[in-house]
Amino acid sequence: MPRRLLQSEPLGDERSESPSGERALDRSGPQPAYRQLAALLAREIRDRRKPGDRIPSQNELADAHGVSVETVLKALRDLDLRGLITRERGRGTFVAPEPKGDRPARRPKALGVVISESWDRAELDPFYQEMIAGLGRAASREGFSLLLLASDALRPARLPAFLQECPVAGLLVFNRPEILPAAFEALHKTLQVVVTDPPAPRETGIGWVDVDSAAGGRLAMARLLRAGHRRIGLLNSEPARRPAFAARLEAYRAALAACGIPFRKDLVRQTGDLSVEAARRHAGALLARKPTALFCANGRLTLGALRAAADARLRIPEDLSIVGYDDAPVFSLTPPGITMVRQPIRRFAEALVHALVAQVRTGRVASSGTRLSPELVERGSVASPRDREARRVVWSENEAERRSLACPP
Repeated sequence: MPRRLLQSEPLGDERSESPSGERALDRSGPQPAYRQLAALLAREIRDRRKPGDRIPSQNELADAHGVSVETVLKALRDLDLRGLITRERGRGTFVAPEPKGDRPARRPKALGVVISESWDRAELDPFYQEMIAGLGRAASREGFSLLLLASDALRPARLPAFLQECPVAGLLVFNRPEILPAAFEALHKTLQVVVTDPPAPRETGIGWVDVDSAAGGRLAMARLLRAGHRRIGLLNSEPARRPAFAARLEAYRAALAACGIPFRKDLVRQTGDLSVEAARRHAGALLARKPTALFCANGRLTLGALRAAADARLRIPEDLSIVGYDDAPVFSLTPPGITMVRQPIRRFAEALVHALVAQVRTGRVASSGTRLSPELVERGSVASPRDREARRVVWSENEAERRSLACPP
């Protein structure tokens, strides 16, 4: 029978020394603790253990080495990928039947993508359609496949099993604020993670890539203001849910203020339901306030606004001007062609994959994140308002701000 490891003979005891005589875990060194622990355990598996020997539990290893359970999980994942151990749910972790020695880790096969909303809606979102295709291409070039993960796996009851069995090298997390803080913390401690919203200043060690939403909002508003619009409605998501929508709301308010236009709450509709049908209802309510133009803060909101305009028999751009966000091919095919803010999705996807793969391979997070710039794609959905009075815009006292927005005289 295989000899079982007892708690009295810990695997990779912290007091053990490396062949060079240095202490096994150097907490002041540049190498992450989980990689040091994985190397130590691999040496002991090679030199002292036999196939089938049981590895102490995660808690036992954490206590023996004075590290967190999350650090142990990362080390065991590394050993698993190297073929040195096997993990059996409900039984424990064991030395692999035929360990190959401390050979270089084989490359993990997949990068996970978590979108914290239902997949049936994400599949209809022009942004996610293009983004997932871009992520897949970028991951393939790096030797990885892409695994789309339902956010249900991050619920508290399912999270332990997810962390134990998830077959990914790291995670790309979209819309992080919608994930429970405790769940994200567990993910971050166990896996390499890159997010699409910049972390708070107090948070460290989190990789991120985003597109400047405030700049995109300014582009959209500047286009409508240059056309002479004063009654500009905003169709937005709830700012508290996602920083990107908060930034677009702030850009809307700042653009109005820069041109001396009062902010009106009745010209803003915000919805937590980002389905096209919900956007259609909210846009219909907004159109009842008689705006001459709409700024729609994402692709599905733009589609909903177009349907609401059709319901109201409003012609675009003769009766209503629209600028949307998150350009996609559908908006170039929708008469008369919808002017959109375009995120650089190909570069966005490549930057996300590059950041995550770098973390997976080095165990280190870049000292700063990456912020990309959007652009405005001009088409045929913006015209001057029919009401000449609407073109009288008060100039801002802030000359530089007025010029940056090109407020009309």
